Parts: sequence; structure tokens; C-alpha cells
Amino acid sequence: MAVDYKVTRQDSSDAFVVGAHLWRVQVNGRKDRTLNTLELQHLAGSSARVRLPQPPTTFYGLSAELPIDPYPRGKAYLASI
Repeated sequence: MAVDYKVTRQDSSDAFVVGAHLWRVQVNGRKDRTLNTLELQHLAGSSARVRLPQPPTTFYGLSAELPIDPYPRGKAYLASI
């Protein structure tokens, strides 16, 4: 049975994960390493300073105008099935 955890970052963003979820972290300013959520929880209760580096922001925007608005087309498609 999977146990869910709520991980809250310093910027107040949340992630809901299982104990086996892998995190790339820095502990006490050392080189990055990979820990699972259970290991991260154990460190949170200690005096270790854990840093979760901010993942790069990815923007999936369109670079060109579309010939048709996708929203009404998708809505029409969903209505037809």
C-alpha cells in the first residue's frame, strides 16, 4: 500500500508523492545526491540543511498562430464521442 506525503517547498508550492519518490537534493551544501521521500523525511527531523534545487522553468508556448482555435474544435470532438 502506497503512503502519500505532502512535501512543501520554501516558496509554499506543494507536491503530493509516495515514499519511493526520488528527489535530487543538496545536504549541508555538499554535492547533489538522490534520496527518496522517506530518507528526506528522516533528514528533515535532524539538524541537516536540505536544499531542493529549483527545477528549470519550461514554457510550452506556441511560436506561431494556429489556423483554427483548438478549444472549440476539441469541445466539438468531445461532444461527438
